Amino acid sequence: MIRDIYKLFFAIFFFASNLYSSQVVNIYEVVAQYKMQYKTDSTAKFFNKENFLLFLNADGYSFLSTKEYKRDSLLKSSTMKPFDIKMKFSPKNSYFINYSGKSKELHFSDRLVDQNLKYIEKNNIEWKLFNDTKIINGTKCFKATTFAYGRNWVAWYSIDYSFPFGPYKFNGLPGLIFEIYDTKNTYIFSLFGIKKYLISLNSEIHKDSKLVTKEQFLKAVSNINSYQYIFNNVTFDDPNQARRIREGMEREQKSYNNPIELIP
Repeated sequence: MIRDIYKLFFAIFFFASNLYSSQVVNIYEVVAQYKMQYKTDSTAKFFNKENFLLFLNADGYSFLSTKEYKRDSLLKSSTMKPFDIKMKFSPKNSYFINYSGKSKELHFSDRLVDQNLKYIEKNNIEWKLFNDTKIINGTKCFKATTFAYGRNWVAWYSIDYSFPFGPYKFNGLPGLIFEIYDTKNTYIFSLFGIKKYLISLNSEIHKDSKLVTKEQFLKAVSNINSYQYIFNNVTFDDPNQARRIREGMEREQKSYNNPIELIP
């Protein structure tokens, strides 16, 4: 039995070493599935929705959208054309988060239009714990609150799952976060599935990401979302078309008034 376990571990390690020879590979033992409902426009009547995966082990976690995970996996192994994969699996949120419980450092990367960027930040969230309980998916959960990233958050976590982690950048509670939402109910993460799942995952899925400060990252995102970025890189023969596009993009910019981090 022990010999079989060693063989399995060696097989996983050998596969991961060949697949990501120059990068760190984490071995995860549990995967949790979350639905994120959110409003990037605080005045919107309806929520945007996207599913995410949280890969867990005792030392940390990785968090990314389900579509981004499938996209990355297929680009590495599928016989499908890369263009077809990118068109079929195009997430609304392409960021990737890797967190180390030992260093308490969070690595955040994303695919921008013309480059991949990443930043590293310390992550020390202070929680207030309560005795309030509620049942989520048949599991008893306890209440906790915090102020982080410019918002007040309410979290419900379960001590039945000892991982002190959760979706996005949230961690540090006595158990796994089953649900977390801001008090204005514009960002809601809800767990809808969890299972044991032995898997290796690269600590950085966005290839050749350039390390920058968080401020530089946010400025790059802001520049790309600006209509001026398009007009600096595209030539329009029809001035009326250019005007219509500019006006449409200005409206789009104004509607993006509610990012998840109000205070970076």
